[in-house]
Amino acid sequence: MGKPGGKGKGGGKGGKKGGKGGRSMDPDPPEEVELAGTFLHSAEDQMVAKSSHVERVPMFNTFVYKQNKQKLGKIDEILGQTRDVHFSIIPVPGVEATSFSAGDEFYISTQKFTPLSRFTETGGKK
Repeated sequence: MGKPGGKGKGGGKGGKKGGKGGRSMDPDPPEEVELAGTFLHSAEDQMVAKSSHVERVPMFNTFVYKQNKQKLGKIDEILGQTRDVHFSIIPVPGVEATSFSAGDEFYISTQKFTPLSRFTETGGKK
């Protein structure tokens, strides 16, 4: 027997704009961008890039830009090993993944990096 009056899962929290929190939207384009990686190749209508950083990882769902802040796409997946990070980018409409050449640079907001230690350090109880 199911839950009385239940119509599926979920608590109904949040709302159309993300619910509680009061977190403001990030500016688009951001005030400052930083080199995140370089283009390697296209794959399944996406761009694949090698990270330019060793100690920081780009965040998921972060917009990707040219150095002049022209929006190119959004980071979809983080790939590779901890010391050889790659990421895939879903292009925005009007941008073709095949239009890039090896070595082309991708930039993201300076606020959209996560320290690698967040993924590699073991803390807490064993």
